Amino acid sequence: MYTITTSENVKADFFILRKGENAGKPVKKETPNSFKVVVNQEVLNPEYFFYVVKNAFNTGQFKRELIGGAIKFLTIKGAKAGIKNSTM
Repeated sequence: MYTITTSENVKADFFILRKGENAGKPVKKETPNSFKVVVNQEVLNPEYFFYVVKNAFNTGQFKRELIGGAIKFLTIKGAKAGIKNSTM
């Protein structure tokens, strides 16, 4: 249904910030330190999925997935877990 990647050869539907206090926040424009999200548009509307991720961020689902010391960051595995937790 969707893929989260850091590959530069992929055209993303939207992006997820991966470092700092806003880790997990979905954004429309690419920024440094963000994951690319590619949605299978035959199965899922990218705009709808953007708001699913936004809801996960707003309800703190990514906070428990953050790792690191001084600067917290989100892994791809953590991003997927946060999204899954918000939809259950």
